[in-house]
Amino acid sequence: MHATPFNLMGKTALITGSTGGIGCALAQGLARAGCDIVLHGLEEHSSVKHLQIEIERTYGVEVSYVRADLADVPAIVDMMEGLIHANCAESALITLHFRNGRTVCNHVETACGSLGAPLTDTDLERKLRTLCAWGGSGCDSQPLIDAVWSLQDQDDAGAMMLLAAGQFN
Repeated sequence: MHATPFNLMGKTALITGSTGGIGCALAQGLARAGCDIVLHGLEEHSSVKHLQIEIERTYGVEVSYVRADLADVPAIVDMMEGLIHANCAESALITLHFRNGRTVCNHVETACGSLGAPLTDTDLERKLRTLCAWGGSGCDSQPLIDAVWSLQDQDDAGAMMLLAAGQFN
């Protein structure tokens, strides 16, 4: 193993186009520094599995793979949301740089929230407040929070449908 001047243990890097060439070399360099790696490409996972295993064994880091077409913005969003939820990040800064010079940036707080890693009550309320504040909508989050908490006293999930339709009292 080559010496590295910095330590990236506990960090995770997504390297796009990393199944070969410069992207692969970059992934290996970051892994050498202790960084967990998310490989990316257009190939089927089965054709990248050998590279994933090689980096894991060589550098002792966790390596995963995501397949997404980066020319497709919804695919990018899906990929990033999947990565955030899979890693249950407390927060994430997502920055997309497009070839036309456009940059889209979004800071996601409390990205956790799945059956495997559910939100605490405090996290859920903070997330609802953040969502209501997004884009300066002026939406008051407290009535929404109150309505969500009232659902726990309901007999069935039908109340959720009424809440979604704006008909829940």
